[in-house]
Amino acid sequence: MRFSLVTSSLVLLLIAACLWGGYWAWGTLFYISVFAYGVDRLTPFLIENAPSDAEFPVATPLSVVLAFAHFGVLGLALVALVQIEAPLMNKMALFFAVSLFAGQVGHPNAHELIHHPNRWMRRLGRAVYMSILMGHHASSHPLVHHVHVGTERDPVSAPKGRGFWRFFGRAWIGSYRAGYAAEAARLKQGRRHPYLGYHLGAVAVLVAAFALAGLVGVLICAAIGLYAQLQIFLSDYVQHYGLRRKILPNGKPEP
Repeated sequence: MRFSLVTSSLVLLLIAACLWGGYWAWGTLFYISVFAYGVDRLTPFLIENAPSDAEFPVATPLSVVLAFAHFGVLGLALVALVQIEAPLMNKMALFFAVSLFAGQVGHPNAHELIHHPNRWMRRLGRAVYMSILMGHHASSHPLVHHVHVGTERDPVSAPKGRGFWRFFGRAWIGSYRAGYAAEAARLKQGRRHPYLGYHLGAVAVLVAAFALAGLVGVLICAAIGLYAQLQIFLSDYVQHYGLRRKILPNGKPEP
């Protein structure tokens, strides 16, 4: 219950920041960065881990609420950043708060949704990724990364010595291509390629952004998506940098 309240309070702060800006925007940015970081550091010392077989009773409902909140916050933010008069610094605070929410909450939540056994939950997760213009992640992550992690065949497992900015461009293009190939290889006759849906979803997001806030809204929507994508790839970079699985005599990598 407490976890759900803390998580939901961030959504309420973001809505307040979109509606009223000013101190609300700065307070939300502080909450999602400094405060959240501090809580993450202190939690292991203050709260014991739940039993390994324990389940979070509201996991699926909370994921659904956060996914729909993601779309609502994104729409409100575009209107606030373009149509509402406010000092530039306050708008910058709101932009980074929303972008951090997309990358630090929207992405991990969408990651859980695309692994959900329910088809509609998986579709909802894909829609979240489409909203940050990265729908292909819903294919490349489970079909490529999960299979080839820690090998040269995984575009998001950075080899030792490669800097992040060199990694980012290669990983984005590599994961896009590898995901496309993986989906094509298992595509049944008569069914359309999932990437068509990802592309149409991205177009729909940009059209909605134009309807809400014009051309500037489209550019801001793309910028939020890019910032969220940077967070996703930075996470992959840090988690898998330099890790390599040994290749066994049968030619397959170790588990």
